[in-house]
Amino acid sequence: MLLGENSDNLHALFVPDVQYQVPRYQRRYIWDETNWSMLWEDILSQGKLAFKDRGHFTGNIVTRPIVGGRFSIFEVIDGQQRLATFQIIFCVIRDMCKSNSLDGLASEAEKHLVNAHIVIQENTLESDLTYKFLPTEYDKSTFQAIIMEKYDRCGSQVFDEGEMVSHSILNAYDYFKKAIIAYVGKDCNESKMRDLVSSIKSDFKLIHITLGSSDQPEKIFESLNATGRMLSEFDYLRNHLFLRAGNLGKARDSGDSYNDIFYEKYWIFESDSRYWNVNRQDLFFRGFLIAKLGPECLESENVKPFEAYRQYSKTLTDGIEHEFLQLRDYAQSYKELEYTIPVSNDSDSRRLDNRMRFYDALNIPRLDSFILFLRHSHGLKDIELCAICDILESYIVRRMLCCDDTDSCAVINNLFSEAIKEAKFCKQKFAETLQEELPDPSNDYFSLNSALSCAWLKDDNLIRYILYRVELFRREMKGGSWESLNFGDLKVQVRIVSPISGISYRTTESIGNIIPLSSEPDENWDSFAIDCKQQLLSKLAPNLELPTEIANEAVWVSDPETQITNRTGDLLYDFDQIWKPVLTDYI
Repeated sequence: MLLGENSDNLHALFVPDVQYQVPRYQRRYIWDETNWSMLWEDILSQGKLAFKDRGHFTGNIVTRPIVGGRFSIFEVIDGQQRLATFQIIFCVIRDMCKSNSLDGLASEAEKHLVNAHIVIQENTLESDLTYKFLPTEYDKSTFQAIIMEKYDRCGSQVFDEGEMVSHSILNAYDYFKKAIIAYVGKDCNESKMRDLVSSIKSDFKLIHITLGSSDQPEKIFESLNATGRMLSEFDYLRNHLFLRAGNLGKARDSGDSYNDIFYEKYWIFESDSRYWNVNRQDLFFRGFLIAKLGPECLESENVKPFEAYRQYSKTLTDGIEHEFLQLRDYAQSYKELEYTIPVSNDSDSRRLDNRMRFYDALNIPRLDSFILFLRHSHGLKDIELCAICDILESYIVRRMLCCDDTDSCAVINNLFSEAIKEAKFCKQKFAETLQEELPDPSNDYFSLNSALSCAWLKDDNLIRYILYRVELFRREMKGGSWESLNFGDLKVQVRIVSPISGISYRTTESIGNIIPLSSEPDENWDSFAIDCKQQLLSKLAPNLELPTEIANEAVWVSDPETQITNRTGDLLYDFDQIWKPVLTDYI
């Protein structure tokens, strides 16, 4: 039941004996200078108004009561970033006023930070109930350091080595201290500071929605949507899950809340927050849904990921713990596909955790959702998944090379949607269907030989990627130890023989006349003689096998046309070894 919706200023929110607790599963403090500067501009604008409206709307907060009575404790469901920022501003004001003997103003600011009655009763400043606002576990020690004036006195030295520090909170403190000094002056003009305190505590109002403890998550999200608050789709998912878990109460055996149990056991997104930033969380969420429901689940612009998940969750019968388990397992697999290892030969590039490099290099839609689906819904092992990746890469590269399009990705998405409906995924059936839906383009359009014979007319990225994989393949064949090589390390590709050399146009445009380099050559490269280019190659690409092979072959000077033709044939052979026709060798 919705208990209330009020328009409260900061004085009404913070001065009573109260505490606002941010659940541990909520996002830690992430506001940055963009957010701070917008808020500070609002503060300055409001302070300059000759006739203040005493009602500048600055956002929303949604809370749910935990403890009622004279001392109220609320769980913050939404609005924690804004509340934390105002708390930091009050800390800065208090510290500056104390330093400049403005004790009355310092005391006024502190009323918004600590519960004085609790401090008096317990005769301590160490109780959690001291604080009017408690952030997430990640931010807690840093936040308390500024509330207790430790950071103002000692700076970063207050934190022990290895201690978890929220730099966003410290940066916010430093930002607002600098801004307030610029406004009131280094000597802390009392009149300006008094006006600033009065404006912040009285003029800025938030819509405070208080929810009943028995409210269902759906009701809560209706309220959130009504406020217009722009949460990310993953924020909605997280709140949805933990609010439902909170309704389960506490476990009988341990007495711990199910929120805490599921957070510790399954919720990896906060413990590894450097990797799981806001953007990656939302990308994973979309990937998870596509893996579960197929690409068409998010095709409509009107269907948001969270709404798609909420409808999907209604079909589940294994309970909410299973939902947490699924998300954790899929997230771990997703991270494995994202966390690439160094590549020095072709075997490295074929590892499952490096497979998405291919899609990133060619700027085409990634198929990690398909891999997640095959691993978790059908239990395919990594060796089988790698074989599927080989099939997909072969078709995509061949089609891009021979057909000058990327329709293969759309076809694969359609096949993915059909595969999800199958009770059991069969690699051979998938390959056969792919063969039927997307036949080898070299049979219907023009051959690989023809395509590679006009390589300079193709997409630079595609040709460079082909040469990159051939480079890794040649290293593999040669053996030995090699330095790691990323696709991005190959900056350019150049001709060995210039078009003005008198050799046929078809020959100079073929892939046999192209070499990849990790740095730009001299701007006069095309005018250099072949033997001069060979000498430069040893300096430009000492760790690349393809340029080194050319630099060491004297026959390039005497018969370059034959060498280009032979090299084109060799590269075509390597191409067929790397990207085999599907139904010949993959199955």
